[in-house]
Amino acid sequence: MSGLAFPPEFVWGVATSSFQVEGAKSNPGSTWSRWEDEGHIRGGARSGDACGWWQDPEIDLDRAAELGVTAIRVSLEWSRIEPRAGVVDLKVLERYRRLLVGCREREIEPVVCLHHFSEPTWFADRGGFAAKDAPLLFARHAERVAKAYGDVVDWWLTLNEPNIYAAGGWMFGQFPPGRTRDLRGAARTLGGMVRAHGAAYRALHGVQPHARVGWAQHLVTLEPASSSFRDRRAAATLDQVFNGAFLDSVLDGRVNRALAPWAGDVSGGVGAYDFLGFNTYGRMHIAFDPRRPGDLFTRRIVPEDAVAGDGDSAESHGEPYPQGIGPLTRRLAGRGVPIYVLENGVPDATDRLRPWVVATAAHEVHALIADGVDVRGYFHWSLVDNWEWERGWEQRFGLYALDVETGERTLRPSGELFRTLASRG
Repeated sequence: MSGLAFPPEFVWGVATSSFQVEGAKSNPGSTWSRWEDEGHIRGGARSGDACGWWQDPEIDLDRAAELGVTAIRVSLEWSRIEPRAGVVDLKVLERYRRLLVGCREREIEPVVCLHHFSEPTWFADRGGFAAKDAPLLFARHAERVAKAYGDVVDWWLTLNEPNIYAAGGWMFGQFPPGRTRDLRGAARTLGGMVRAHGAAYRALHGVQPHARVGWAQHLVTLEPASSSFRDRRAAATLDQVFNGAFLDSVLDGRVNRALAPWAGDVSGGVGAYDFLGFNTYGRMHIAFDPRRPGDLFTRRIVPEDAVAGDGDSAESHGEPYPQGIGPLTRRLAGRGVPIYVLENGVPDATDRLRPWVVATAAHEVHALIADGVDVRGYFHWSLVDNWEWERGWEQRFGLYALDVETGERTLRPSGELFRTLASRG
């Protein structure tokens, strides 16, 4: 690592999301609180107060400062801010202001995400992003928070991983509303999210003309399971539908033909970005399978010798593959805007893989910069072990380990390594 040198302005950051660090206990109006109440979390686990951020986020902001990061990804719970349609909780707005000011006080720039999987139940019950007026409602929310926090925030993400949100909720049944192999529902949702993203982009710029606005795109390295034509075609098809669906619509106005019958007009989202940012974790091997039409005739294969994180994480995230950062970044290059790695990490409670992930990611990014690619920042997921959606506490992503019972935080060796990178460049 001693041979690496990054530009002084390069952003070293960590990433979090509100529901995952705040939990469901004090937020009954979230779709994920309801999902948890309905018993959809593995083993019947409960998030409670999660990492305690609703009560005291400063405990981890201090830890972020100790790491030497210059930015932190946070999100704002829409379900807390607007618990009922058209009703705004001013106390919640003030609570989030303290969080954002706390970041600034520690010389850490807040990167604020407006929708990180969780949303108000009232919004979901009226059709969610597939509803005709979803872009208007989401833009109204964006305008509200921009007016509330425009003096302390100028770096915004409208949506986190829209492709994961749509796939988890309508194809695999892991996220609310729990549908499976509903390609029509996934397409309608993705189309609505493109329109909502464009509307929110314009709303944010309407309040802050010089704001930096984008979204966090999830990208998986998808490779054919063999050299056969069918496996190569299957991997390419899944790449176009999963990696490319939302991305291609915003970049070029293209809609994949598998989704086109239901996605609707996406022209309102075209070009709505001031930077490009992506999240990436793993590599998956894809085989053609004629018995799986509901999965676009594809099947994911995890090689027996694949490196694996906690539990069955190879099924959810693929094998850890920080080597994919280079090719995925180049995929986004040439658009005339800076690029950021907005999430990268590994579920690894014993920290046997995370130091390798951090070091390999650093080498990948350094090589990109040396080659003239305009990549300006790397955010590690996550600062501290947090609630991992339908898997509860099974997967541990933190640079800091969390004792859920006592709340004690312990810096992992990978955290020490990341601190060296962030503080020394």
